[in-house]
Amino acid sequence: MKNKMDCMVIESFDGGLYVNILNQIYLMQEVPKHSPYSKEFDEEIKPKKEKINIFHQ
Repeated sequence: MKNKMDCMVIESFDGGLYVNILNQIYLMQEVPKHSPYSKEFDEEIKPKKEKINIFHQ
């Protein structure tokens, strides 16, 4: 799809979204949110320990 190309978004009665571009109908799907790390490639992130404050306030 080129920049500034005309299209028509269609919402069906069952809630599905479709787009019509040059008389071709395409199904629109939501892109999943990305995680800051990969389960397959990155090591498991361990929570940091809280620092203990020894000074009395």
